[in-house]
Amino acid sequence: ATYTNSGKNTKGVTFKLTSDITLNENVLNADGTLNETNASSFVEWVPIGTATMGVKAGVVIEEAISSDLIDIEHKKFEGIFDGQENSIKGLYINKGIVWEQALLSNNYGVVKNITLEDSYIHAEGQFSAGIVGTNKGLVENCVNNSTISRGDYWAWAAGIVGQNFGIVKACTNKGNVLTPTGFIAGVVALNNGTVFECLNEADLSGGSNMIAGVVAQNNPNADVLSCTNEGNITGINYIGGIVGYSYAKIIGCRNEGVIFGTHYVGGISGYTKNN
Repeated sequence: ATYTNSGKNTKGVTFKLTSDITLNENVLNADGTLNETNASSFVEWVPIGTATMGVKAGVVIEEAISSDLIDIEHKKFEGIFDGQENSIKGLYINKGIVWEQALLSNNYGVVKNITLEDSYIHAEGQFSAGIVGTNKGLVENCVNNSTISRGDYWAWAAGIVGQNFGIVKACTNKGNVLTPTGFIAGVVALNNGTVFECLNEADLSGGSNMIAGVVAQNNPNADVLSCTNEGNITGINYIGGIVGYSYAKIIGCRNEGVIFGTHYVGGISGYTKNN
């Protein structure tokens, strides 16, 4: 994190975990909720590639979407982060309206072979996730077994990637994604790229709109391919085993969970438009 956030160029640089890393101990209770008794002693994580961001004139930050962002200072991660099948345990983030909170705020390179365990990530801003906030590269063979939490603020959150413009491949979510307002998924919240051979094993619920096992919203020209949901998904509107709301292709996917909702509910897609 220090290497990237100090402004050094990471393009062509490979970072490897040679063993498991424990940042804090006993961050989560047995039910996946935050261990609030010890929370004041936890050392808070600063995401790799943390950005200083603002919004366009006239936009209320609580209502901002990705196109409203002004990138004041963005420390890009463009290298290779290889976890070598090791785990990062005890990562702790507890923020207000801050965007792209995850192990890595952004990825323009490759992030692979990492498991996140016993960790808690909470932020009111957009695109919180376990592994990468915004992905414009490759995220492969990563596992989230931690809790991603959001408050009442309307925002996207997911177990692996918050917002995807690149490729998310062979990743698994086993952790909680908690929200009172919806817009959550096990793997990717907002997909503008390709999500391939990914799996959600967790039960997901909370709030109203766009709750799904794999992708909450699949945008035009994006793909969700050969993915599986095994969790039970509960919400009100646009609730799907694979995708909550889709504008694009969903191919070769399988749902094995029970899907509960009121309007636009489906085993594969809650709602598919223009397709």
